[in-house]
Amino acid sequence: MSKSKRLQWRGTSPSALGAAYLRGRGPVAKNVTKAVYWFERIASRDEREFRAICARMQSIRDQRTVPMPRQEAKRLDLEYLQLVDQKLSFELAFSALHQIYSGAEGFTYANPKLAVKYLRQGADYGFPSAQRRLGMAYVLGLFGLPKNRVGGLRLLTEAAVHGDHRAEYLLGTLYESGLAVPRNVDAARYWFRRAAPYIPNAAARLEQLRDPTTG
Repeated sequence: MSKSKRLQWRGTSPSALGAAYLRGRGPVAKNVTKAVYWFERIASRDEREFRAICARMQSIRDQRTVPMPRQEAKRLDLEYLQLVDQKLSFELAFSALHQIYSGAEGFTYANPKLAVKYLRQGADYGFPSAQRRLGMAYVLGLFGLPKNRVGGLRLLTEAAVHGDHRAEYLLGTLYESGLAVPRNVDAARYWFRRAAPYIPNAAARLEQLRDPTTG
């Protein structure tokens, strides 16, 4: 990268740098090794830092429930947005590292143990996308994990309850097919109905389950 481009990117967050190197965006060429470096800088941070961010976000939400001067409200809103960005950087790092080490999208850094490590880390931090992926990994026995349908279903349900629409769709599919759980058409309809506004296939499956000829 030229000196002018380095100056342009000075102060850029580690997550943005990792994403840029991962896809070759902005002033940098694609370089997965450098992407891993920046994402692992985030993933290696003390978990207490992440918990402090979440606690401060909750504190601001509580404060904003009561009337306050407009200037103070603006200050808190700006701080909240900055905290959201910091929180999302953790999710992006865990997700990207999992994808890289799982060999997804043609990456040649396959390492199932590291793929699972970062997936578990993301799930432990409460990120629904990581909970969904880890849940399906347990259901299907991916990345060298032993099949654990009970644990997988629990993670999928947790992700769905927290608004992950893909998890809702997957739960509908599992209940419709009877894979990992006893077949339950009512449960399938419930999860497809939740996912339908966001996932066209869920709407289609829900429509088919409404048809009495399908049983």
